Amino acid sequence: MSNELHMDSVLAVQRTIASLQTTYSEPLSIEQLAKQANLGIWQYRQLFKRITGSNPNDYITGLRMKRAQELLLVTQDRLSDIARSVGYEDEYYFIRRFRSMVGQAPRQYIRRKRAGGLKVVALSHLGDLLALRACPAVAEEGLLQGIGLGEAEGIAGIAPDEAGWAQLERLQPDLILTNAYTGAVWVDKLQSLAPVVALNTGQGMFAQLNEVAQLLGKQREEKIWLAQYGARALAVREQCRSWIGKRETAVFVHVVCEQLYVYRPEEAPVLYDVLGLEAPAALERLIRSKGASRLFIPVSRLAELEADHLFIAVGRMEGAQATWERLRRSASWRSLPAVQGQRVYRMQYPWTLDGSIALEWQLNGIVELLHGAAQAR
Repeated sequence: MSNELHMDSVLAVQRTIASLQTTYSEPLSIEQLAKQANLGIWQYRQLFKRITGSNPNDYITGLRMKRAQELLLVTQDRLSDIARSVGYEDEYYFIRRFRSMVGQAPRQYIRRKRAGGLKVVALSHLGDLLALRACPAVAEEGLLQGIGLGEAEGIAGIAPDEAGWAQLERLQPDLILTNAYTGAVWVDKLQSLAPVVALNTGQGMFAQLNEVAQLLGKQREEKIWLAQYGARALAVREQCRSWIGKRETAVFVHVVCEQLYVYRPEEAPVLYDVLGLEAPAALERLIRSKGASRLFIPVSRLAELEADHLFIAVGRMEGAQATWERLRRSASWRSLPAVQGQRVYRMQYPWTLDGSIALEWQLNGIVELLHGAAQAR
């Protein structure tokens, strides 16, 4: 066989291997795969093993069991449903294959994983994990910067680079949490290590908390947290009643590098639900124009979001502090109604952490913040 023909055959087999990543649950035979590659069965099997290190049947079974492990970790589905979703109509045959490949039966696998504590990597939703007392083994470095040493104890930081990859390889995690903003190339690489779950963002703080609680079986911890939050919220609302007028508006912005991130009402329930502040009309228009995308605006547009109260946090990323200093010295800043009325509140950086524990910190500090501003007026 010429080199050109050999390379064509290799490429043909590689194409069938790539297709198996999405078709592994279908009833495929070696004969069918060889036919797709336009090769004889013996030649196909030899090239397949040279490329993957496994024969086709074992490779397909491995893909099925990897997906089954993911479903056992991240769903409450019945074994029969999981078996069918990965290509086995017979639940008991699936259990035998799982035990053979993984070393333990599916129910034993998930019991041991949960009892021993899942090794979770949080590239998203760190604040929700902490609120549920589900401390991850590793978290993205940028998220860790937003929390205190006490909360961060025992959590290793990671960056999406080669050093971070080597760190995860040594850890051998059970579960990796990402979101829509995690780099696609990084996610593709992570999937070879452990189940990767892309969590939703922008659906509201409590919906995010519930998603993580359902995923990790932390519904009891979620109920406890919500009850404690609700009781504290009622107390804070009563304490702040005299400082907030009826139908007063507020905007919460975060200085990120050289621009501003504007919080939607569902992202800031302490301000809009607990204190009863309202979003100004300009913010509502911005939300409609941006749709589901994140609300980043240039500093120059802050003056458009006229509000009675302005809550602002300054990030720790490069350029944020300089941007804040320029903003404070600008004429547009001095013209803001909230500035003129001495109703500007400097939020602490940890209060911007994406996740429910940030709401705890906001509740714990908002009374002092509003009281201090009231005293200064």
